Amino acid sequence: MRDLILGLVDNIAVDGFSTSSKLPFDQNGVPLYLQNFKKVYVDLPQTEQEPLFNTLDGNGPVNETITVTAYIATDAKTLPSNYNQLLTALKSIRISSDITGYNQKTTGVQTEYVDDSLLTVVDWVFVKTIINH
Repeated sequence: MRDLILGLVDNIAVDGFSTSSKLPFDQNGVPLYLQNFKKVYVDLPQTEQEPLFNTLDGNGPVNETITVTAYIATDAKTLPSNYNQLLTALKSIRISSDITGYNQKTTGVQTEYVDDSLLTVVDWVFVKTIINH
């Protein structure tokens, strides 16, 4: 799923912003996205399974939730003029026709200030029901 999201993010053409194929790891104690402003970093997917209802044999249907997170840092003092354009494009990834097989597709955006930067975190959440036999 990360590769699919990474490809969709990479296809977004917003001047001044780019995509990194690297994971958002820490280098010398500082995350890469805080070292490279206006570069989108996509993390590995996080997966969770929750039963829709419990069965005696434990083989009932489950909802599998996959969350993929992206990080973008910008200068907090001078927000890029096309920042909202980037956010709109990132949020619309959830409705891409390339992402199929999910009964729920949502996007969440959070921001926080880290020193003199604005860190934006985008979460794409995809849910599908799995029937165990």
